[in-house]
Amino acid sequence: MRNQKLIQLSYFLVIHFTVTHLLLCQESFSGYKVIGTRPHPFENIHKIQQLDPEKHLQIQTEAERQMDKLPRYRLLNPEEEEKVQETYKKLTAITESFECVASQSLFILKEALKYYGNFGFYKDGNPIFPAEDPRRNYSQSITFYAYQILLSSNTNKDRLLFLKRLLPEFLLTEEEIQKTLEMKEKIFYTQGKEEEKYSYYYNYSFDYLRMKRLAYFNSYKFYAELKIAIEKIKKITQPGDTIVGVGNTPQFILNALKYVGHPLNLISVAISGCPGGNKNWLTDILTEKGLKNYQNYLEQVGLSPLKKHGRLFFMDIIGQGCGIEFLVHEIIQKYQASGIVEPDINIIALNEIGKKFYGKSLEIDAYSLNLPILSKRLDEIGEEGAENRTLISFPAYKWDEWKSDPMRIPATHGAQIIIQNIHDYFSKIESGNCIYRFMK
Repeated sequence: MRNQKLIQLSYFLVIHFTVTHLLLCQESFSGYKVIGTRPHPFENIHKIQQLDPEKHLQIQTEAERQMDKLPRYRLLNPEEEEKVQETYKKLTAITESFECVASQSLFILKEALKYYGNFGFYKDGNPIFPAEDPRRNYSQSITFYAYQILLSSNTNKDRLLFLKRLLPEFLLTEEEIQKTLEMKEKIFYTQGKEEEKYSYYYNYSFDYLRMKRLAYFNSYKFYAELKIAIEKIKKITQPGDTIVGVGNTPQFILNALKYVGHPLNLISVAISGCPGGNKNWLTDILTEKGLKNYQNYLEQVGLSPLKKHGRLFFMDIIGQGCGIEFLVHEIIQKYQASGIVEPDINIIALNEIGKKFYGKSLEIDAYSLNLPILSKRLDEIGEEGAENRTLISFPAYKWDEWKSDPMRIPATHGAQIIIQNIHDYFSKIESGNCIYRFMK
């Protein structure tokens, strides 16, 4: 009798600890672990609404002056070195803060227009001042910074007009926006004969690089690496798993995965940049309307708890990984709201990142394909308007006025040819009639 009670107690303890362990480790079974607080996606909008451009520029300028005073040209003892490094980190945090960067961009673009049309430009964007102009030897001039900002991809008409709708009191007029675009066009050229000479070399080098990149996608090397990628993914996945191609980069691999040998759910998701992030704030700024539109888009492409996914794999080249982290957050929230247990969530990295991806708030299990050449070539396609682009560039600012499914916008002509070649190549391999017709 006593032995029977001991056996029953043992069963109870085993069941109790097993259930407790399962509950405590539930996140690890899902392939992710929460390691921090998710940044508020609309935080930057609130910050912009409280901007005082002149005040923040003064704060930034003072921080830069303090940084210049730090000792740099003599040996420091360990205690001095520690204090200098600590001070430098604090001052850098001020100069790189969202408020200071945003204030600088808005204020400087306004200031630049005062000098519009009065001087030429070197090809690096530095304005050419007349010999008698006192600004000629002032390398830190307001105009120098202005044209450096115009050089960046953040300054185009759509982005500026979007921010003007959002915060009209801080932005340029439409006429001024047009002038900034005209200034940007001038940046790449010098004056007179030098302009013609530079234009020739610029266009020649661009055409050469473009043709070199196009040739890779019609080469044996591309298809050999594509086969390696597929074989590695076959070993990672099981029938019924879902692979989400994140952004434009992995789309050729996603097309090739139709020949993987076991059935997979393949989903393409257009996303660019870091939604709600600080680095490219004109591009990444996110509104409540934009987020709602994007959530509807995810439902349309099939990223929904109502669909059967097996395990979920998000595939891309991993750098910061903020696009994937954003998507994983959205998926987790959808599952939690529906009361359905989320599937196992993992990352397939085309490059090498190890067995874990560490984001700002999530730790996600990862599989690395470690294909550096293929990753580099696919990443080079990323420029909007590139000949081989499959998906449109779709940063957060575009979500605000989202009207139709970006997946329905046809791929570029170059991408359509490559996709057809992928189909022909793998279907002929399957049938045993592969014809070697690619460049070595």
